[in-house]
Amino acid sequence: MKKTRILIAICATVVMAFALAGCGGGSSETETTDKYWAKIQETGVWKIGTEGAWAPYIYNDEDNNLLGFDVDWVEAIAKEMGVKTEWDVASSWDGVVAGLDADRYDCVFCQVAPTDYSSDKYLMTDPYATSRSVIVVDKDNNDINTLDDFDGKIAGNSPQGVWGQIAAEHGADVRNMNLTEAMNNIKTGRIDFSINAEGAIMDYLKTSGDEGVKIAFYYEPEDPAEELIVGLFPKGADELVANVNKAINKLLQDGTAEKISEKYFGANIYEDVDLLQYSTVEE
Repeated sequence: MKKTRILIAICATVVMAFALAGCGGGSSETETTDKYWAKIQETGVWKIGTEGAWAPYIYNDEDNNLLGFDVDWVEAIAKEMGVKTEWDVASSWDGVVAGLDADRYDCVFCQVAPTDYSSDKYLMTDPYATSRSVIVVDKDNNDINTLDDFDGKIAGNSPQGVWGQIAAEHGADVRNMNLTEAMNNIKTGRIDFSINAEGAIMDYLKTSGDEGVKIAFYYEPEDPAEELIVGLFPKGADELVANVNKAINKLLQDGTAEKISEKYFGANIYEDVDLLQYSTVEE
């Protein structure tokens, strides 16, 4: 883990290519050409698109309250900006970004990496977290140990998501399913593996007590930026993103980030990585 984080620090200049080049630091008190920020100022509501049923990042409790690491982060950002949130929660990743393209909401927060989508089409916030990806297989499967072993196998992931694309690029047949469906299908032999966030898999193993699956290996990206987590916004939302970045910067410094991490992971994921090195906020 520390090796990866060191690589992230070394590659800071590379990561910045995915940050908000030319993003202004607009103020809510000045006239804006950002229609997204203008609408939020007018209505007091910030609309967020995401995928649900993905603990510990976005999920509903038994009383149907929306909870999760990303949820708490967005709510903390909204509080800093003085606005309320309105969530649009999909049951699968397919269509979430399409909803952003269709202006159904102002942004997407759902463990997005800055390398997942083109900076020519979208704006991305400064990173607010890091996340590693793991490959999960049946407990008795010893045949999948590297990316080369994906060839000819069946993966349980969204074909449109970055994990599904990784699997497909290495020769796997990708079947669309969420985390729980993938775990069940691995155990019944309908699929061979699934790729997901380490935090989500650890939470699943802890809460389900499932001993039928295991982590085969960790995905090691060529670009360390793939392990950074950002918010995804449409082009033109420069002032909105600038205000979100100001909030992220503050929350990384005032202890809020650590509290959210401890709440959902039982550990401080920020301990060995300095995300402020990527900040575009002028002090």
